[in-house]
Amino acid sequence: MIAGSKDLGADDIRRLLHKLDDVLTERSQSAVLYVVGGANMALAVSDRRSTTDVDAHWDKVWVAQ
Repeated sequence: MIAGSKDLGADDIRRLLHKLDDVLTERSQSAVLYVVGGANMALAVSDRRSTTDVDAHWDKVWVAQ
């Protein structure tokens, strides 16, 4: 764990993903993002799980022209 890092629960992860969506929308971009690891478990399996990071893989990023 990184000093000063915070455990992220499902609500925190959703908030961060919404913030990412807002930033991409402002830039007229979109992406396909696959959330994996502990963050995926927190979102898909149990709202009680937490993680200190969000592991993800993106497949494509589109820029509106």
